[in-house]
Amino acid sequence: MGKIADFNKAEGYGEELDPKDPKGWPSNRILRPAFLETILLQEPYRGALTRKGVTIVGAWFTEALDLSSATLDHQLGLGDCRFESNVRLSRLKTTQVISLVGSKFTGELDMSSLKVGSSLSMRGGAEFAEVALRSAKIGGQLSMIGSKFTGKLVLGSLEVGRDLSMRGGAEFAEVSLRAAKIEGSLEMDGSKFTGRVDMDKLQVESSLFMRGGAEFAEVLLIGAKIGGQLSMIGSKFTGKLDMDSLEVERSLLMRGAEFAEVLLIGAKIGDQLSMIGSKFTGKLNMNSLEVGSSLFMRGGAEFAKAPDLIFSEVGGNLDISGSTFPTLDLTGTRVHGELRLGSDEHPATQWRKGAKLILRNAEVGALQDLPEAWPDHLELDGFTYGRLGGLGAAAESDMANRDVSWLKEWLRKQQSFSPQPYEQLAGVLRKAGQKDKADDVLYARRESERVGAKGLHKAWMFLQKIFIGYGYHNLRAVYWVGALVAIGALVLLYSGQGPAHNMPYGLSYSLDMLLPFVKLRESHYTEIVICGWAKYYFYFHKLMGYVLASFLVAGISGLTK
Repeated sequence: MGKIADFNKAEGYGEELDPKDPKGWPSNRILRPAFLETILLQEPYRGALTRKGVTIVGAWFTEALDLSSATLDHQLGLGDCRFESNVRLSRLKTTQVISLVGSKFTGELDMSSLKVGSSLSMRGGAEFAEVALRSAKIGGQLSMIGSKFTGKLVLGSLEVGRDLSMRGGAEFAEVSLRAAKIEGSLEMDGSKFTGRVDMDKLQVESSLFMRGGAEFAEVLLIGAKIGGQLSMIGSKFTGKLDMDSLEVERSLLMRGAEFAEVLLIGAKIGDQLSMIGSKFTGKLNMNSLEVGSSLFMRGGAEFAKAPDLIFSEVGGNLDISGSTFPTLDLTGTRVHGELRLGSDEHPATQWRKGAKLILRNAEVGALQDLPEAWPDHLELDGFTYGRLGGLGAAAESDMANRDVSWLKEWLRKQQSFSPQPYEQLAGVLRKAGQKDKADDVLYARRESERVGAKGLHKAWMFLQKIFIGYGYHNLRAVYWVGALVAIGALVLLYSGQGPAHNMPYGLSYSLDMLLPFVKLRESHYTEIVICGWAKYYFYFHKLMGYVLASFLVAGISGLTK
């Protein structure tokens, strides 16, 4: 007792055999279930076992093995064995280790409601068909490193006291981890999952690792809770990845990976969400997403379909520098830091033909970009931002320092006119000390409004433009005064009324007739009577004085702005 029963090394049982290969197994390797039950469960054999328990290597089990509801006081190791019938360990209880390292199970392995106080090892290149571990409780680690599961692996409501290791190039078909609880980490690095992986309502106290070139078909993580980070770095997802209502206390790392359809609706990420350099061939829906730190969608990431990020909240920066988008919808999204579309350190965002950036009712702390980083079409209605230019931006690339013609062209990328984007940009420029640029932007706003106006409103705006520049260029009224005074003088000269009344130039008379409510010289009104066609011109002349005065008062008071 206490020694390993190793058929691969003992004489008379043939050489070392591979349990995956059915050929060459001699009949003297066959162990009957009754033998195993006897030494594990019956006295005096059970009492004679040492603390090392029972370890059997290279045995052949041709009959069904049933240890269900048994209680084991010692560890059990069945390594490199071949099982050709069903094995039942359901409701088995033990405080010790159970090891199935390297074994081959051609039938069903039922370990439902199994209770293991220590670890359960199913690693080492073991192969399994159907495996049920639903509602099982493993006090230590559950290891499946490097093994192969050709049938369904049911781990629903499983509880593991330490790590669940499914990494190391292991292969799985359909896996259910619904409502499982892992107090350590769940490791799937480098493994391959050809069927659906259902991890809805999964709880992992530490981290979930799905990185290192792992391959997945459909993955469900709806309502899952991860206490550490969730890492998918460098992996490939060919089916839908549904992470609706996912909660990750630290970071969600999806960089350098490939994805088909991804759903992150209502997910909550405590730290950063990184998609740097990844490729998305299907839809990416992140509506109502909450990210505690920054959301990185930069670094050459590619999006085949337009990502949705509406009504979301990003606690840090939203960086889309250097990535390629067909369109991006940020309606109602709030970014506490910067919205970055390029910087001195990162290239400009790329847009496919006909792309649109939708920023309707979005709110960001700052805009950091490069001049060429914007698509041809924008929706800016309701878009607000606190400042132009981000951390570390050079003065020459700062949006606020660009020529006003660029700023106006940026606003004209809107498909339909809205005054709010002009007011927003002007307010930010004025706050930055760029008053002249702010006025130019507001003038451009009125120009865009006039172009789209009709009828009397269009005519009214045209008059505002030519007389006072919508109130932003009130000096135009002075130019009009000068021009009309000169015209009045010419009328006096060519009509002969000027020389007839001893006014060789007539400039003072022309000015006096133009100014409303003011008389520069009483004789202009009591002694001079203009006759002929010049009389009718000066009716118009006086009328224009009242018109100019009205527009000037309106412009100075801000009524036309």
